[in-house]
Amino acid sequence: MAERKYKLTVTLNEKDYAMLNKLKKKTGLTTQAYFLKLFHDIQPKELPPSDFMEVLTVLRQISINMNQIAVKANTIGFINAEAYWENSRRIQEVISEIKHQMS
Repeated sequence: MAERKYKLTVTLNEKDYAMLNKLKKKTGLTTQAYFLKLFHDIQPKELPPSDFMEVLTVLRQISINMNQIAVKANTIGFINAEAYWENSRRIQEVISEIKHQMS
């Protein structure tokens, strides 16, 4: 990244300052990072909802479990069907919850 040696001062009224802070908070960016994205014609993206990361964690754990089942099945020649279907059921529950929250 290029060295930044120029400082810019911006004066805002209360309304504009409040709007800037609201927009920054949605993205999780600093003021500098927010303005740099705008300067480079990049629309700053909002952070996903907090429960989104929780859902990703659950899906990753289910994925790990299913991969372990597949590895074991490959090694010993049969699959633990109960564990497999339990993980499959959990995936469907999480997908349903995501759909419910998006509607």
